[in-house]
Amino acid sequence: PPTNSPSSITVTKSPSQSRNKRAMATDDGGGGTSEYLDGASADEYTSGAPLVEGSPLYDGDEGIDESFDAEIQNPPGAPVDSTDEPSAPLDRSDSPLDPPAHPQPGAERDDAKRRRKRKAAAEAFACGLAAGVVQAGAFNPYDRALYLSVKCKRPFLSAANWSNPYLGFAQSVGGRALSGGLFFPLEATFRSAVENGEASLRSKGESPASSSQQQQRWISRDLSNFLVGSLAGSANALFLNPLSAVKYRTWGREENRGALGEALVMWRKAGVVPFLHGFSPTVMRDVAFGGTYTLIRMHLQERNSRRLRAAGGEGDDPGRGPRQQQNPHQNQWLWNMGAAAAATIVSGPFNLARNVQFATGASKPRPPVASVLRKLWDDARSQPGGFAGFLGHIQKRLRIGWGTLRVASGMAFGQALYDSLYAIASQE
Repeated sequence: PPTNSPSSITVTKSPSQSRNKRAMATDDGGGGTSEYLDGASADEYTSGAPLVEGSPLYDGDEGIDESFDAEIQNPPGAPVDSTDEPSAPLDRSDSPLDPPAHPQPGAERDDAKRRRKRKAAAEAFACGLAAGVVQAGAFNPYDRALYLSVKCKRPFLSAANWSNPYLGFAQSVGGRALSGGLFFPLEATFRSAVENGEASLRSKGESPASSSQQQQRWISRDLSNFLVGSLAGSANALFLNPLSAVKYRTWGREENRGALGEALVMWRKAGVVPFLHGFSPTVMRDVAFGGTYTLIRMHLQERNSRRLRAAGGEGDDPGRGPRQQQNPHQNQWLWNMGAAAAATIVSGPFNLARNVQFATGASKPRPPVASVLRKLWDDARSQPGGFAGFLGHIQKRLRIGWGTLRVASGMAFGQALYDSLYAIASQE
C-alpha cells in the first residue's frame, strides 16, 4: 500500500494492467473529456503491494483509478509545472490499416509510366497501319504484275501485266495494310521489352569491360536482335495466318463469296480448324524472316555507329530505346533492303511449304514441311547441268528474283516510312 508521504508513493503494475493501459479519451460526465495518461515511468513505479480488489489502486476492468493517477502526477503540496500539458491523443494517421488520403509519389510515377507506355504502343501500331496502307498502294502495280506473270506464264516486264494496275485494290487494302505494316510496331514493342530487361541488369552495376568482354557483349546484342525479330515474326504469323487462310480459300473458288462470307462458311463447316491451315510453315517462315531481317539490319547499323564513334563522329547509341533508333545516314535504307533480301532467301523454303499446304484441297492431307523440303532438295539434285542446274531449280522454285526484289524494297520503304511517322508522333 502507498505510504502517507506523497514523495514515496509506490505501486506495482501487473502485466495485464500494463498492457491494458493506453492513452484514451473518455467522457468525464460533464460533457468534456479527461485524458488518461500513459502512467509514470519505471523509476516512479517501484515494487509494492499487488493490485487486488479493495485496494485504492484497483479500479476494476478499467485499470488504475483516475483520481489516484492524477494524484501521483501532482501530489498534494507539490509545485505545479505550468509547462506540463496533458498528452495529446495518439495519432493513428500512419496506421497500415488506414489507406493514405492521397496517392503516394511512387504510385503516381508508376501510373504516369504506364500511361506513357500505352500511348507509345498506340502510336506505334497506328504508324504501322498507316505505313502498311501507303506501302500497299505504292506497290500494288508491282504485285499485280508479279501475280499475272506467274499465272499467265509470261515475262514480268510484259506490258500486259501492267494494265489496270489498281484493279481489286479496294478489296484487298485492309489485309495488305496489316501484312505490310504490322511487323514494324511488333518489332518495336519486343525491342522495348528486351531493352528494359537489359537496362535492369545494367543497373546492378558493371565493371569496365575488357576487349573480350566487349566482343561478347556485341555477340549477345546480335542474339537479342535475332530474338526480337523472331518474336515479332511469330506474333505477326499468329495474327495474320487466319486472314491468309480465308484469302487462299477465296482464290480457289470460282464464285467469290467475299472474305467475310467465306470465313462464315469455313466456321460453320469445321470451326477453327480451317483457319489454322498452313500455320506451322507460316510461323517458321516469319520467324526465319523476322530474326534474319532484324539481326542483319541492326548489326549493320550498330557496326556503323561504332565506326563513327571511333572516328569521332556522331554515331547513334544502340542502347537507346525504339524512339531514338533513327539512323540519320543515307545508307540506312540500303541496309534495310539488303537485310530484307537476305531474310527473304532464308525464309524461302518455308514459304514454299506454306504455299503447297494452302494449295492442297481441303479434302486432301496436307504434306508436312519436312516432306516438301526433302522433295525440293531431291528435285534440285536430279537436275542436269551440275551445280548450275541445282541453283537454277532452287531459284525457280523459291521465286528468287523479282519476288525477292519486291519484298526487299517493300520492307525498306515501309521501315523508313514507319520510322518517320513514329518520330513525328513522338514529338507531339
